[in-house]
Amino acid sequence: MDSAQNYIEINRNSWNNRVETHLRSEFYDLDGFLNGKTSLNDIELTLLGNIKGKTILHLQCHFGQDTISLSRLGADVTGIDLSDKAIESAKQIAKDTHSNATFICCDIYDLPNHLNETFDLVFTSYGTIGWLPDLDKWAKIVADFLKPNGQFVFVEFHPVVWMFDDNFEKISYRYFNSGAITETESGTYADKKADITQSYVMWNHGIGEVLNSLINNGLEIKSLDEFDYSPYNCFNRTVEFEPGKYRIDHLDNNIPMVYSISATRKMKVTIRQENKKDVNAVSEVNKLAFGQNNEANLVGLLRQSSAFIPELSLVATFDNKVVGHILFTKIKIVNDDKSETESLALAPMAVRPEFQCKGIGGQLIKRGLDTAKELQHKSVIVLGHEHYYTKFGFVPADKWNIKSPYNVPTNVFMALELVTDGLKNISGLVKYPKEFETV
Repeated sequence: MDSAQNYIEINRNSWNNRVETHLRSEFYDLDGFLNGKTSLNDIELTLLGNIKGKTILHLQCHFGQDTISLSRLGADVTGIDLSDKAIESAKQIAKDTHSNATFICCDIYDLPNHLNETFDLVFTSYGTIGWLPDLDKWAKIVADFLKPNGQFVFVEFHPVVWMFDDNFEKISYRYFNSGAITETESGTYADKKADITQSYVMWNHGIGEVLNSLINNGLEIKSLDEFDYSPYNCFNRTVEFEPGKYRIDHLDNNIPMVYSISATRKMKVTIRQENKKDVNAVSEVNKLAFGQNNEANLVGLLRQSSAFIPELSLVATFDNKVVGHILFTKIKIVNDDKSETESLALAPMAVRPEFQCKGIGGQLIKRGLDTAKELQHKSVIVLGHEHYYTKFGFVPADKWNIKSPYNVPTNVFMALELVTDGLKNISGLVKYPKEFETV
């Protein structure tokens, strides 16, 4: 069988063959790590920032030192790797260090069959993508496992480095991806004199290929930086010019050795009118957002009432999934002389918990208000947080002597004129549809 076709098995065996040597090596300094030393470098730490309380997916984690280092910083981390021996060691090291990091053994492209959650951050670093033939599939994995607006942090050896022969004397490989590179090595980067031999299959990937794969899968590039040193002494003919910083001696600072990318998964939210297929999803959104069934039941009842306006039941979708909902229904303002003026009630509005604080509610409100204007409604009433709804122009309804039927503070019962003087000479008690009595 062609090695490129059988690369997963070849590379799994290759990494399995390295694990024992790596665990004993000075390069990985396992004793120091067990005693609290971090394995993370300044380059990635700067990009990561404060990760306390965040969920992180660490791709191609080897035997988990970086994964555990991330967990020591307060993150909830899941590491994945192709090598079963590496993952076995990672689990033991996590146990020995009392880390809550978890580990999964699988090929990265097969991860969706092993994991079903999204993360605040996806992280991968140093010598990872060269083991992968298809960066579009890789970038899709990154995007699919990121929460909306989640961050991707990537640090990798620069593709210029992989153009050289082992001693950096001549150009031996193309910068660009020209297909599989199958080779056999003695020793390993962590211990070049180790009495081990393994074959492997790799691919070169230029920075353009990396960036385009991420962009094409919905990630927005926030930064791209290049560095004229490596934080690891893993190449031949290196010199340590500063503590923990290595260059190729005869090339000095003339070539890039590492690059980093920070990117976020863009929020492509669509606001549209609810349709019949959305009914169950809208109910679920309301139940999750409010932690009870009342609001979901209210929407269902209002949908069957004369107060319902189909054009003003709007949903927010992300990846064709309903993640938010807003409803405007007909209400009346009843004056002391029993005359009635029609208005709209904004209620309820709900966003799935994992999508909250991402601007989706604001998008729903703005679209709803614009649609209400187009339908020639003149005003909207809302009972809600004063510091939130005032951003959209709402003010306390007592400005017009409009009162709530509920015993609530006047500053949370608000109104908005959709047209100039939409509430001029209007006052009285708001009368909600009877369906609101269920809440």
